[in-house]
Amino acid sequence: MCSMDRLWEFPDVDEIDNFYGYGTSNNIEELLQFFNRVTIRNSVRLTDWPTFFYEISFQLASVDHLYVENSRELAGRHLEFFDVRSALFCQARGVEDHHIINFIRLWLDGSFEKLESLWIMMGATQLSQESLTEIFRANPWDPTKRAGRFKYPDGLKLLYEDDILDLRNGVDIERPSDGRLATIVFEGAQFRFFVWKESRFPEQLEPVTVRVEVDQMEQTRFVLGNVYF
Repeated sequence: MCSMDRLWEFPDVDEIDNFYGYGTSNNIEELLQFFNRVTIRNSVRLTDWPTFFYEISFQLASVDHLYVENSRELAGRHLEFFDVRSALFCQARGVEDHHIINFIRLWLDGSFEKLESLWIMMGATQLSQESLTEIFRANPWDPTKRAGRFKYPDGLKLLYEDDILDLRNGVDIERPSDGRLATIVFEGAQFRFFVWKESRFPEQLEPVTVRVEVDQMEQTRFVLGNVYF
């Protein structure tokens, strides 16, 4: 882990497993030099999404697991370039309804081969689970075709107040080329997309929870992933 405005302090290594870049940097030259020099094999967590995406697109777009806390600079058109296993984009105000529809169409056409989970917290939206069901002729959960709970990939550890891996209320689409199944959940302004890549019926999983203190009160949080900084 390293402050994004002090990358010059980062050890002189060429490869790392996981990287957490906190804070913001406007030094484009230093950021480009870092991401061009260091290969990140597993996961990246960033406080802020960089504005100059295209210059470092290969490194950030192809990492296995990506978590961005502030994605306001992420343009919706960037989604088509990603080749990740899992990604979470918070505050993604640049992602609009037509970007979500285009993303799903690209997946149906065979793109995003690595993808297992995509979670986007959008800004204003007119989409809903009902509208996406109609557009893509999605089907409600059929217990004979998939499990009710999704096995989250072994990426960055996240804590969330809702059990988002319970997909019994999700709707399913199937890719014509290979029969791969994906589940869509759209709640409020949150778009979640889960691909049943390894197995439609993974081993029976129970939700993992922890107790945390919020405003001097203990609350339950659901745990996703296992890589933690």
